[in-house]
Amino acid sequence: MVTLVVTVGCGSMDLYCQKLAEKLDVPKVYTDIYQRVCERFNISWLSRGALKAISEDWSFVKKINKLTGIVHLPNQHLGRYGNFLKIPYIITVHDLIRYFDLKGYETYIHRPNLRDKFYLGLDYKGIKKAARIIAVSQATKNDLLQQL
Repeated sequence: MVTLVVTVGCGSMDLYCQKLAEKLDVPKVYTDIYQRVCERFNISWLSRGALKAISEDWSFVKKINKLTGIVHLPNQHLGRYGNFLKIPYIITVHDLIRYFDLKGYETYIHRPNLRDKFYLGLDYKGIKKAARIIAVSQATKNDLLQQL
């Protein structure tokens, strides 16, 4: 059985996931972890928020590891957690914009700081470790094949 991680928030990837959850008759785990990930881009390693994030991230991993079967991570920024999962997972990749920021090809959002680089690196390692990858478009599939 596949369990869908449903991210709550108002971003486009959250809305995609919530709409998907409405259509799928599978177990679901609701979380705001992605919202918190977004809010913490470009913060310092030594900030209070960064230290709090470590605890929250670990709690999320423990929660997901209690599941049985396969888990579906609905966006590439949850790939960071896949590195620590003991169960197989599927991941949906919407784009590689942050990967391009990480590699310095172009700056689409903002140039990542050291903390961002660490977490973005985990995201893309997590994509590579997934049992299956869902690309939302042919362009994203092509980017995945060329870059990862």
